[in-house]
Amino acid sequence: MPAMILAMPSSDDRGPKIEVYQGAASERNIIHWMYAKLEESVAKITNEVSYEEWSTGPHPVKVLHHTDTGCKIKHLIPAFFSALAVQFIGKVSFAVMDTSQSCKHRSLRTPADKAKSVMLIKTPEFTHIYGSRKGEQFQHHALKLFMTTLTPTSNDLFILALMFINYSCIFEIFLSNGNMARRIFRTLWFMAKGNFLLCSVWLPLVSVSQIAQLKPLFTSFMSYYRRVMNTDKSGNISPGGGQQAMNLGGGQMQMGR
Repeated sequence: MPAMILAMPSSDDRGPKIEVYQGAASERNIIHWMYAKLEESVAKITNEVSYEEWSTGPHPVKVLHHTDTGCKIKHLIPAFFSALAVQFIGKVSFAVMDTSQSCKHRSLRTPADKAKSVMLIKTPEFTHIYGSRKGEQFQHHALKLFMTTLTPTSNDLFILALMFINYSCIFEIFLSNGNMARRIFRTLWFMAKGNFLLCSVWLPLVSVSQIAQLKPLFTSFMSYYRRVMNTDKSGNISPGGGQQAMNLGGGQMQMGR
């Protein structure tokens, strides 16, 4: 019987998580199996207890998705949402609101959003309803970019610094004197020198960032960074927690504190 191996990242440093499929070799069964494996990275919230366990987890950034369409949990998880949960495993906690029981009497409503599909992004600094701002689309690449800005890795920062240095060196063509060949040569020379200096400085910085004693410093930096990223055009920063509420059956679960 043919087999298919699926390797997914894990939340620890023990290497990728390996899954093996040995069922029927049909496209429908394989896709259903892949979706089921991806959805294992998404937490299922069924009551206030499971919500409290999820909201008090170790991840600073949490994403909650809820929709009123359908009553089965497997119909509530979009494929791009499960894929993002795997991509950001260990950094962002993804969850869905399980309305598989008494779905006719359970819904999510917030004062700012009456849509049937709601996605809340919760951090220690603020609670944001994704899609309420211009440019926030319910698509994989848009939400991935938003998550990357909230939880940048050292690789993301290195690429950003590399792009900044190289684009800045391009201005040397217009600032230097001489013919075009001299200007191009000076531009390439500044690019090479800038990239070398960046690599020389970046490796020690990455090593320093791994020191446990400096972890509170980086945590504070990320907290201020997320506040700045959530600043609107008027310069106001959304307060931490928010006041959104989630109606669950006859009770109510507060999305913020």
